[in-house]
Amino acid sequence: MELFKKLLPREEGVATYEYAFTILIYGMLIVMIAAFSWYWYNQNMAAIAIHDAAHEAAVNGGDLAAGHARMREIMTTLGSQAEDYRGNYQLYTVGDRRSVGGSINVSPGWYLPFFGVYLFNVRATSFQRAWDFYGGPPMVGAEGPWE
Repeated sequence: MELFKKLLPREEGVATYEYAFTILIYGMLIVMIAAFSWYWYNQNMAAIAIHDAAHEAAVNGGDLAAGHARMREIMTTLGSQAEDYRGNYQLYTVGDRRSVGGSINVSPGWYLPFFGVYLFNVRATSFQRAWDFYGGPPMVGAEGPWE
């Protein structure tokens, strides 16, 4: 113990080391929060895009070109990362059920220092039916907003 006290007799400068260590930990925490926020944003945009694309195709009578156009329109919000999604999604029709389905599955890789390449797996599916409901005219004598 005496040797330790002789080597470190004073505590001058300890606050600087504590500050440097703490700032490093907080910096890593902020980077992790930003990375996972970007991943969750990508997941959300992929789910919205495939849902809207399948819906657009179903509403237009199974026109997959309309669905693909809607998908490209929404995915442009991802900027340059939208290229990762090109060709990694599919829209398909189920003709006998007047339905359109879609799925997307992308694993964009990000290089994280000290950890290497980390794959964020983005997946979403959607299934939409083209329904044409007509409930008929209102019942005679019924009260409602049509009167």
